[in-house]
Amino acid sequence: MVRMERIEKILSDPIYQEYCAQNTKWEQTRVFCKHDMEHFWQTARVAYILYLESKDDDLSLPHLDNIKELLYAAALLHDIGRFKEYEYPTLDHAAESAVLARPLLLAAGFPAGEINLILEAIKNHREQGHAGLSRLLYQADKESRPCSTCPVLDRCKKFDREKRPEVRY
Repeated sequence: MVRMERIEKILSDPIYQEYCAQNTKWEQTRVFCKHDMEHFWQTARVAYILYLESKDDDLSLPHLDNIKELLYAAALLHDIGRFKEYEYPTLDHAAESAVLARPLLLAAGFPAGEINLILEAIKNHREQGHAGLSRLLYQADKESRPCSTCPVLDRCKKFDREKRPEVRY
């Protein structure tokens, strides 16, 4: 298995760890899905599976040897700004997460072109209709949630009953 050294740098960054701790603090009494490391890892894994299962031309993604690392970086960073939306409800956590992610990506050694791809996906992860990495992250974010076993599904405002995420096996 190939080590993803830049991902290891993100995970060990004290600033990243603080953002995750802030999310945990704000969501400790939340009954719905949390924006925590479990969600980040699940989103990363699902994004990579979706990539592997897709047709290359279907994604509009550049052919990169390190696509797994880009997908994992986007997934591990896509909700790090969620705590900001709790503090200031008018903020969009996707945009805030992209702002917070930039210095972490720089410190981890990602070049500008890759940073731009990752930040675009983070900013767009709540919206349908994008292509490439943005589309993969959006889809993985939705499909990584365990809706089929959720004890509060009937109270969830995220999905209409008819538009629940598909369970993939």
